[in-house]
Amino acid sequence: GDSRLRDYLDKVFDSYNIESDSLGEAGLILRPGEQVTANTLPGLSEEGITATFSRSDALSHEDRQFLTWEHPLVTGAMEQIIQQQAGNSVAVAVRHPQLKAGQLLLESLFVVECIAPRHLQAGRFLPPTLHRILMNLKGERLEGKISREALSQETQQPLEVQHLKPVLNEYRKPLLATLQAAEKAAQAELPAIIKGALGLMMGEFTREIQRMTALKKHNPSVREAEILLLQRQGAELHQHLQAARLRLDAVRLVVTL
Repeated sequence: GDSRLRDYLDKVFDSYNIESDSLGEAGLILRPGEQVTANTLPGLSEEGITATFSRSDALSHEDRQFLTWEHPLVTGAMEQIIQQQAGNSVAVAVRHPQLKAGQLLLESLFVVECIAPRHLQAGRFLPPTLHRILMNLKGERLEGKISREALSQETQQPLEVQHLKPVLNEYRKPLLATLQAAEKAAQAELPAIIKGALGLMMGEFTREIQRMTALKKHNPSVREAEILLLQRQGAELHQHLQAARLRLDAVRLVVTL
């Protein structure tokens, strides 16, 4: 819904240093920050744009672009983030009070993707979502105890290639086995993510179909075709959401000090 899109775009704006100024309750002005080159995101010119999350606000102000999951700026941001290659794998040494020294941990980030026709706006219910798994070489899950932010503090040190090669040569097989275990664990948790998205979708479509059906009894202008269209879209979304998949997006090898 609207709130999930707002949260997603807030993170995008922070990542790309995009300035956002409020225009009343729903409107906003977007412009590249000083450290961002023009057109970093599709549809965002150097002069910026005015936009809104409200359909009624967009209808009342012709100069405001209506931000939805299918807006070119939103879909362009998703595509750039998903296709970005920099930082897909990294190795660091970390000191952490909850981690004994001399351990190897593998942090895997998976993206949950739903490929669906744009007109269905599947991102309302299942936007591209990061799923994180942190494992030691014993296959023990640690992401619930150690946050991603905790591994990204100033205590981390990048590992130079000459120091990393002996580690990879010695632990290649257990590291590959740990990565496979992480992928298996992520796949096992995918159905719960899909179930949550299906619940959101079915709840929204059921309420809207019931509303339209009740309205039709008192308003002849409401056509049966509109209700059938909602039913068909709900069925299509159900099919595409069930087919959501996981993609390994990034891996971080952590050596504890």
